[in-house]
Amino acid sequence: EAPGTIVAALSSIQRLAKLDVVILGRGGGAAEDLVAFNDERVARAVAGCRVPVVTGIGHEIDLTIADLVADARASTPSNAAELVVPERRVLRDKLDGLERHLQRAMAAALDRSHLQLERHLRSLQVSARPFDEGRKRLSALHGRLAARDPRLLLREDRRTLTGWVARLRDAGRRPLSTGRRDLAAASARLQGHGRPMVAAARAKHAALCAQLDALSPLRVLERGYAIALRADTGAAIRSTSEVSDGERIRVRVRDGDFPAKVGDDG
Repeated sequence: EAPGTIVAALSSIQRLAKLDVVILGRGGGAAEDLVAFNDERVARAVAGCRVPVVTGIGHEIDLTIADLVADARASTPSNAAELVVPERRVLRDKLDGLERHLQRAMAAALDRSHLQLERHLRSLQVSARPFDEGRKRLSALHGRLAARDPRLLLREDRRTLTGWVARLRDAGRRPLSTGRRDLAAASARLQGHGRPMVAAARAKHAALCAQLDALSPLRVLERGYAIALRADTGAAIRSTSEVSDGERIRVRVRDGDFPAKVGDDG
């Protein structure tokens, strides 16, 4: 009756308004003592809990389906309590380490930003040179127009002025083209870093699903096997010495269970 009791407890505790986390724990024991935590009903109740669930079932070497669907797994019940309510000193040391890491990351980001700013400033200075040359050329043209008859110089200077305008326009486009190339390269690098992370997460998810499926007792029943259970406790019967002639039992198959009676066939 343990699976039903666990499911009922998980359902009841979620009615608490100020519930932050649930610890599902049990001390160490034999494998049959932990079989309740491999029950599908318990697994679904853990997965559907509205707050995080931390499991501490058995010893560190013990692994149940409830551990696989929980938000966090501890090696023992006491270790689960340490994960949920860590020591203040441990938290302070961890926060100090995170703060140092954040400061270093911010300093590195600022250094990169300064380098990019200096590079852009140098690019702007280089691109401004054609404008300075154009201003000088325009000043010279004005001087020539003032000294000579404008009608004689109009056609010649118009062609020259048109050429300088085109050169100034091309010089202004170059920094924009460079910026577009830098942006495209940065976007490609970001996508390249993100794909391995997504692939690793998918592989981990697939491995956990395969492990969960391999541990499920329903997989054995799917192949045509059955499990004999005690009618009073629901415990699995593993030996003929555990039953007597005429005793009532239950037989679990793939799609349910039915009553049976132990009889002497001989």
